[in-house]
Amino acid sequence: MKTSLIAFVLLTIFSSCGELESSQTQTLFDQPQPADVKNTTELGKKIQGTYMNQKIHISQDSSGFYSDTTFLQVYSNSILSVSRFFLKQHRRDLDLPDSVKKLNNTALLSYVTKEEGLTKAYFVADTLFCFTQISDTILKLSAPTILRYYKGSYFINTPVEPSGWEVMRLTPKKNYLLVSYLYAEDSITTDIEQITPVKVTTYEQDSSSYTFTSINPSRKEFKKLIKEDLFTTEKVYRKIR
Repeated sequence: MKTSLIAFVLLTIFSSCGELESSQTQTLFDQPQPADVKNTTELGKKIQGTYMNQKIHISQDSSGFYSDTTFLQVYSNSILSVSRFFLKQHRRDLDLPDSVKKLNNTALLSYVTKEEGLTKAYFVADTLFCFTQISDTILKLSAPTILRYYKGSYFINTPVEPSGWEVMRLTPKKNYLLVSYLYAEDSITTDIEQITPVKVTTYEQDSSSYTFTSINPSRKEFKKLIKEDLFTTEKVYRKIR
């Protein structure tokens, strides 16, 4: 494993910042969704609270142990991501300069907390235990982001270049929060075409060509996209309070 302490901190930052980003290319919409539904200015009380990602990443081998857990704190007009990372590793396996690894425990702890930016670190014999936490506001409900509520879900519309809107669906379901997107996979696009026309656009940027898929469904067609389960659930969070 030999996880670098620097990589350990960077993983925390990247995990926090990208927590609600989709992992695949999305189908874009020509206008905010659902069409002909009024904008709302806040997330309702039912969806507000603290959630834990159901996927806890754990890595373990002969050199140590690593885990990370991400929480979402949903407020009326924002979503905060809190990522907590834990690393256990013997000092001989630390990816640090030899001159640092030769320091006594007190000096080494001072180094990793000040230079590596860890929240907490301590030794048990020659094994280092590290903990760090980073909080980041990953969604702020303010212009140009548009929020709409429809059929039990919140739809967060974000404008993207060169034109169009990415739509993220947040669905509270009992004690869970489901995050889903409409992807541009061939199999999904084929199903979308049975409901509403699909447009493929190619544009030039920085001497490179890019292609994106977009649609402009009516509210009735959008309702059918939901009914046919064409929004793919990307992440599931369990409500803990």
